[in-house]
Amino acid sequence: MIYSAPHILCNSQTLIKDGALLIKSGQIADVGTLNEIRSAYPLEQVNRFDNAVMLPGLINAHCHLELTLLQNKIEPGPDFASWIRTLVDLRRRWNKSVFHHSMQRGLDALIQSGTTTVVDISSQHIYEPLLKAPLRKLACFEVFTLDANESVRSMGALETLLAMIEEDEFFKAGVSPHAPYTVAPELYGLCADLAQKQQRLLTTHLAETKAEIEFLASGQGPLRELYQSLGYDMSAYQAPRKTPAQYIYESCQNAPRILFAHGTYLAESDFALLQKHGAAVVYCPRCTHEYFKHPQHPWKRMQAAGIPVCLGTDSLASNFSLSLRDEIDYLIKRHPEENPNAFWTMATETAAEAIGMGALAGKLEKGFYADFGVWELCESAFSYNAIGALQHSFVSGQKIK
Repeated sequence: MIYSAPHILCNSQTLIKDGALLIKSGQIADVGTLNEIRSAYPLEQVNRFDNAVMLPGLINAHCHLELTLLQNKIEPGPDFASWIRTLVDLRRRWNKSVFHHSMQRGLDALIQSGTTTVVDISSQHIYEPLLKAPLRKLACFEVFTLDANESVRSMGALETLLAMIEEDEFFKAGVSPHAPYTVAPELYGLCADLAQKQQRLLTTHLAETKAEIEFLASGQGPLRELYQSLGYDMSAYQAPRKTPAQYIYESCQNAPRILFAHGTYLAESDFALLQKHGAAVVYCPRCTHEYFKHPQHPWKRMQAAGIPVCLGTDSLASNFSLSLRDEIDYLIKRHPEENPNAFWTMATETAAEAIGMGALAGKLEKGFYADFGVWELCESAFSYNAIGALQHSFVSGQKIK
């Protein structure tokens, strides 16, 4: 099958006018102009999309699909500890079927907005709805505990779960120690060892709030108060007196490449540490600025320091949609001085590299997955400002929208 459009953006540098893709067995077998591809493969059927541009499928590198039904349930604001407390209270009322329904609603939203690959983070270890969804999924299972002794039990349960899961090219499992303020150094180390041994994605939240910085530096502040309000005995907790990044890397001696979520308050002195270890950061713009009201994010300084920055949406408990296109449009308005190409690249090529799929996804090139979106083009000439609504979305050459 040949798919063709007036414009195909193969990658951040290559635009083909009147382009075409030859799809075989779910992968891109050839790329070129329509005349070139049709001449080389005269027996292939041509599926033409007029007034459109074909772009690589969007990759949501940080999402919590199980929280989708919490949309509009928690008031936006900068009080992160209060947000967590409300989140915990609301989730306690749910059973497994509600979590499944919530995840399915989130998957439907991703499909309708052009996402073809998602990194989903689940604290409840919910994954069954993912198996049937026509996307590429990396299901990362969260573990939490500040107790060194409890770390071994938590990892044992996670290893048992991972051993039960059947993986394929559409579904992979990863490891997600939650955050420096909820994970003991022993547990971080065990997660890093497991990810390294089994070649799994390792992702964790990092420097998301000022409260996190304060908690690791002194053991005090809103997060300590949150723990106490939830009934935890914090008398034995000893603050590491380190930055979140220092805490994680000193805990993970055998860390593979880590995908960090947020990094809003990452110390500039730690940029070199992340760059040294080949880390990447997921920036969730509207969650950061519109929901939690953080004024700035150091994504440009991270990029300048050699740290790849990709995009995510976080959850509908902390955002207004699960659309990466909405995130891109938001950044274009927030940073009119930037080339929009930078933001589309963060949601495709950079994200694919960050999650370990750089040789297979994020570009429309020969040998890559046939994952792409067909977007309305509002002008005859291509420009990012002319990209309109999503018309169709394909994964492995199969239409999912």
